[in-house]
Amino acid sequence: MFKSINQYGSEAYRAEQAKMLPINKLTLLAQPLQKSQCLSQAIPGRWLNLNELKKIQSVDKELIAQGQEKAMKIAESSRCNPMRFDSEIFRLPTLGRFSLLHDILVALKGLGRIGTYTMPPLSILAALVGGGAAHSSGELFWEWFLFFLVYSNLIMSLPCVIAFKGIPLFEKLLGPKIYGDIKPRYEFNRVTGRVKIYHAKTGELLHDFPFTECVAETWAQVGYQGIVVKNTLNLRHYQNAKACIKGGGFGDEYRLTDTYATWNFIQCYMDTSQPLPDIPAFEIWRSSDPATITRDRITQRNPRFWRDMTQEEAQALFDKQAAINLAQPEPISSH
Repeated sequence: MFKSINQYGSEAYRAEQAKMLPINKLTLLAQPLQKSQCLSQAIPGRWLNLNELKKIQSVDKELIAQGQEKAMKIAESSRCNPMRFDSEIFRLPTLGRFSLLHDILVALKGLGRIGTYTMPPLSILAALVGGGAAHSSGELFWEWFLFFLVYSNLIMSLPCVIAFKGIPLFEKLLGPKIYGDIKPRYEFNRVTGRVKIYHAKTGELLHDFPFTECVAETWAQVGYQGIVVKNTLNLRHYQNAKACIKGGGFGDEYRLTDTYATWNFIQCYMDTSQPLPDIPAFEIWRSSDPATITRDRITQRNPRFWRDMTQEEAQALFDKQAAINLAQPEPISSH
C-alpha cells in the first residue's frame, strides 16, 4: 500500500462530464470521435501482451530484492521522471534535439538485428551461385566460392553486426549525453484533469487544456493501390487543431478498432470516478487510487494478479481481450 493515496478535486475528469463538442478544422476525411459517458472494456493490445507482462514481472523481482520499504521509495521517486505511466499521470517523453538521432539509431539497430541473422545464409547462397558460375566457366569452384563468401559477408553481414552490436555500445558510452536531454512531450494528468503538449525540442509548454475539451479523430491511410495500410488516431482540442497529440504513442492505431480501443482507454484512464484499467503496468499503482482500491476490495482482486500469472494464463486473457476489442461498438461520432 502506498503511503499517500491520490486525492482528486472538482477539476479532475469524470465520464459523466462527457458531452458533444463542435470540432473545428477537422482533418480531411477524418471521422470525429467524441467522449462517452458509457465506456467499454476495450484496452489496446499495446498494454496487454507478453512483453508488458515480462517487463512488470522483471521490475517486480527487482523491487522485491530491494525490500518493501525501499521499493516503495523507488516507486514514489518515479513520479518525478519525464516519462510517467502511473495512477496520476500518463506522460510521454521526447529526447529534445537528440530525437532524430535516437530514431535513426533505433532503426539501424533493428535493421542490424534482422541482417545479423539473415545475411550469413544469403552470403552462403551468393557464394554458391558465384562459385557455380565460375566453375561453369572453367574456374576453380572453391576458389571463387571463398572469394564470394568473404566479399558478400564484408559488404552485407559485417555492417549488420556492427549496427546490431555496435550501436548499444555507442549508446552506453554517449547515453548520458543523448538520453540526459529527456523532456516531457505529451501529458494526461488525472489529478488536474488536464492535457499538456510540450515543444518536441525545447520542452516548452505549448498547450494546456482540460480533458473535457479533448476530442479525437481517426482516418484511414490509403496505399498506392487504394488499400488501407493503417488507421491513424489524433487526440486534440476541439477548437484548436494545432493542440494535437499523435494517438499512436498511447495505444494502437493499425486497424480502425485499434483507434477506437485507444480512445476508449484514454477516457477510462482519465475517468477518476472509475478504477484504473486493469493492465500489468498499473498493478503496483492500484493501491494509490481511491476508486481502484474500493473496486479491488469489493471484487477481492489478488493484488499480484498479473505479477503471479504464467505466460500461458496471460495469453489466454490477451486473446480474449483482443476479441472484445474487435467486437466493441463504434464510439460516439459528430456525424
